Amino acid sequence: MGVISSIASWRVYSFMSDDGDVVTRWLERENISLADKQALWGRLDLLEKLGPEAALPGCIKALSQDFYYLDIRARKNALALQPVFCYGPFAEREITILAGAPIENRILGPRDVLPVAIRNLEILKRDRRRKVLLHT
Repeated sequence: MGVISSIASWRVYSFMSDDGDVVTRWLERENISLADKQALWGRLDLLEKLGPEAALPGCIKALSQDFYYLDIRARKNALALQPVFCYGPFAEREITILAGAPIENRILGPRDVLPVAIRNLEILKRDRRRKVLLHT
C-alpha cells in the first residue's frame, strides 16, 4: 500500500482573490522575468509529480506552525521567488499557495505576507471554490 500512495500525484492550487489567482497576480505585480517564472513552474511541476520532500529538498522553509514558503531561484544571484503556502487544506496530497512574497529590494519577504496568507486560508476554508488548480 505504501508504494501506491507514494506514486500518487500531488496537486498545487492557488488561492483565488477577488482579482484572480494570487500566483498570477503576484508574478505580474513583481514583474518577474520569464526565466524566473519558468524556474517556479518547473519546481511546481516536479512537486506535483514527486511530492514536496523528493522534488524540493531544501526549498521548503517553515514560516509558522501551519504555513511554509518555497525558496526558489532561477539562477545564481537571482531574486528568490517565495510563495507562501499551506498543505491541504482539503486533501492530504495538495498544496495551496496563499500569497506571493513581495520582492522589494530584498527587504520584504514571506513573513511580511503571513497575515495575508492567514486571512486567505480562512476565506478558503469558508468557501472551497476560492482556489484554482495551477497547471504547470
